[in-house]
Amino acid sequence: MRPATRSSSTIPVRGSPIVDRKTGEVREAELFLGVLGASSYTFAEVTWTQTLPDWVGSHVRMFAFFGGVPRLTLPPTFIRF
Repeated sequence: MRPATRSSSTIPVRGSPIVDRKTGEVREAELFLGVLGASSYTFAEVTWTQTLPDWVGSHVRMFAFFGGVPRLTLPPTFIRF
């Protein structure tokens, strides 16, 4: 796979309810999406929060999944929810 040379986006999506099958507890989870702009190659993972450790960890796993880091990464600040 040839890594993207121009851009990548990360888009946190808030508020997806998850039910714990053992306890019945409902928690909201966060969906982390990373997309390589040139190929639309997509990484997705669910975390419990959007705190710094989860956010950084999601990026580390995303870049490992993509097999490298693009030259430019666009933060989600340009997206209005």
